[in-house]
Amino acid sequence: MTENKKELPCQEEGRKKIISRRNFFNGILGFWLAIPVLGSLFPLLQYLIPTDSGGKEGVLTDAFGKPVPPSALKNPKGYVVGKSGKLKVIVFDYEGKYLALNAVCQHLGCLVKYFPNKKYIQCPCHSGTYDPVTGAVISGPPPKGLAVYKVEISDEEVKII
Repeated sequence: MTENKKELPCQEEGRKKIISRRNFFNGILGFWLAIPVLGSLFPLLQYLIPTDSGGKEGVLTDAFGKPVPPSALKNPKGYVVGKSGKLKVIVFDYEGKYLALNAVCQHLGCLVKYFPNKKYIQCPCHSGTYDPVTGAVISGPPPKGLAVYKVEISDEEVKII
């Protein structure tokens, strides 16, 4: 049986390189198998290098960039998620005092939720649980806690410091 080889127009130092059909398809298969392997490294690196919780102080705004009025903090959910500069924060009433924490989970970057009846903050993606006062991790996969910010409320705006 003769091996089926075709001359392809690949140039290698002035000569034609002969690539067998098997080597050609092995190269294509290797390329397609490398895509999911490399794709799975992204979440792993994101877990090992947690998201940054840095930000600047500013007025709490909603998703449309409008300032959140203080009256919006007293809603049925018990919390408000908004932005202060580039920082996403969750603001809630905890035993009569307004607290603000980074709203982005330190595990994979999902937005956290506050459960006022259970008195904890939880990430819906992998059930990472945080203390609402200190932002420390109570349980789950997050590598570090949420940053805590001060809240100043005036007549017309909510300011995150």
